Amino acid sequence: MPPPSPGLVSSANVYPSTYKRGTTSIFEGTLPGAKVESKESRGVIFELRAYVDEDIFIDAYANVLTGKRSFALITKNERISGYDNYKFWHYHPPDNPNSHIPCDEPSIDSIILSFKDVLEKRFGKA
Repeated sequence: MPPPSPGLVSSANVYPSTYKRGTTSIFEGTLPGAKVESKESRGVIFELRAYVDEDIFIDAYANVLTGKRSFALITKNERISGYDNYKFWHYHPPDNPNSHIPCDEPSIDSIILSFKDVLEKRFGKA
């Protein structure tokens, strides 16, 4: 049986190479103009950065061994929105990125689409 889709399940249930391939594909498909860079460490840590322009990028981090995942929309080295599962799944809204709003585990697709919405509304970019 093939491994589960990385956009729909916890990273703890996904093979590292599948998670990397699936996440990169989601980023490239949702943000076609972005420059996507990724790296894998020790076969369990995956990091991705998608540059929207020189000042705006999205960082994604996953440790498939521990299940830790984080996603942040960053401009001028400050998070303006994000999602992560440090202690519990929560959202950092763009109007108050330091707050922690509990949420269910989101799919990678929904995270990137929410960031894309912020990019369009705040910066006129997508």
